[in-house]
Amino acid sequence: MNDLRNEYWDFENMIPTAKRWPLLVTDPLDTWPSPQNNVVLMGDAAHSMVNHMAQGAATAMEDGAFLGRVLREVVSGRLTPPEVISIYENSGMPKAHFKERISFLNGYIWHLLEGQAARNRDKAMEVELIEEQPMRSPNLYADSATVLDMYG
Repeated sequence: MNDLRNEYWDFENMIPTAKRWPLLVTDPLDTWPSPQNNVVLMGDAAHSMVNHMAQGAATAMEDGAFLGRVLREVVSGRLTPPEVISIYENSGMPKAHFKERISFLNGYIWHLLEGQAARNRDKAMEVELIEEQPMRSPNLYADSATVLDMYG
């Protein structure tokens, strides 16, 4: 099979150059709704984050599910649209900001350049190689406190 693929594809020369495509971080927004309270941002438009905790798309879905649940209160007459937007913003912003910061931090940790800081990180993670659960870990995917806060 490999010989057949090599007959059709010039793997050595398919990508002659590559450019770094950085993941960009934006500052958290001060507010998510429009001044008229008739449009509200959600997903990456409201809280863009790097992918180092796999929470960008999950947080966007969480926004939609949360808005759907509170918007039914408008339909039932218990809340007004501005009240719903306020609830969405006041409950969602702190959690989204937390996820943004943790994702950025995890990227920083994983992408340390070779040197003492990287060696210290690797040494601290050694217990995971023998399948022990550390109390705290620079591997935020394995850190129990971070996991509960992020995915709980």
